[in-house]
Amino acid sequence: MQSFLLGVNIFFWCARIKAASCEVVGV
Repeated sequence: MQSFLLGVNIFFWCARIKAASCEVVGV
């Protein structure tokens, strides 16, 4: 469950910033 929440958190983070940071986290 914690892993799922982490994935969702990263997804929204990338969606909000829309930056190269998404590539950094490997999403």
